Amino acid sequence: AGGIGLLYKQRASISGAGPTTFALVGDLACARAVAVAMEGAFAAQAIEWGIAVHQGEQLSAQATVLEAQRDQLERAVRLEVRQSVEQMRAARRGVEAAHTASEAAQAAYESRVAQVRAGSATNADLTAAAVQLDQARLSLLNATIDLHLARAHLSHALAE
Repeated sequence: AGGIGLLYKQRASISGAGPTTFALVGDLACARAVAVAMEGAFAAQAIEWGIAVHQGEQLSAQATVLEAQRDQLERAVRLEVRQSVEQMRAARRGVEAAHTASEAAQAAYESRVAQVRAGSATNADLTAAAVQLDQARLSLLNATIDLHLARAHLSHALAE
């Protein structure tokens, strides 16, 4: 009522016409102003609702994308852990094989030393056995390094 009366008074003071005429016109003008204001309020609410729905749809789409990314990362981590475990197994097998080869090369060298002392082998044979022993020891060292790298990779994959 206060808004309508204020609008009525402003209309009456602006036009200068008689109060009876303006009472009717003022009431119609006030009613129109109220209707426009209400339409504006409803329109504003509808716009706000539309924005909220749109934002909800955007958030839902973002959540879907984030879930897909999380699933992809989980699969990647599982794959990395499986690969790291397999690398560890392969590295252990490599160390075992290199250790066996090193022991065999050591035995062959000792045998060549005994043959050289007995005169049945030459120094060239002994040198060749020494080279094979050195290569076997180097292979064992490389296999041990591979095992340590595989352990480090697995620790990293497990976030330890």
